[in-house]
Amino acid sequence: MYTSDQTGVAANTRRITTGGLSNTGTFGGVQFRNVALKFVEGQAYSTFYGAAFQFFPASYTGTVFEFVRTSAGTYSFPSWDFSSVVSSLLGTGGEYILNSGAQQMTFTNTIGITPPTPMFAGAHLP
Repeated sequence: MYTSDQTGVAANTRRITTGGLSNTGTFGGVQFRNVALKFVEGQAYSTFYGAAFQFFPASYTGTVFEFVRTSAGTYSFPSWDFSSVVSSLLGTGGEYILNSGAQQMTFTNTIGITPPTPMFAGAHLP
């Protein structure tokens, strides 16, 4: 679990930028509480199962998950949960997912939103 020092407050939304993600268990995943995630070039990739984004401020104007990978690979994100962010709504310019990399990614069994599958480079939601 990754938790901001104050959940629900825009000024306290944090972002983790990482070049490696791996969570293949189906035990419920990892919680990001008012913490956005940016996945950049780095370690070889494995499936990241069950991330849940929670306690974001109402009308959040940032990007909850940004994907910035250029190396070829299969990028799969099963059972991610955006329902808490959806219920608090996004503000102008806010995005649930942004693919600013060069590779496509696939979401399956996503909760709260319906991303296109696959999600090509340059795509975003909304």
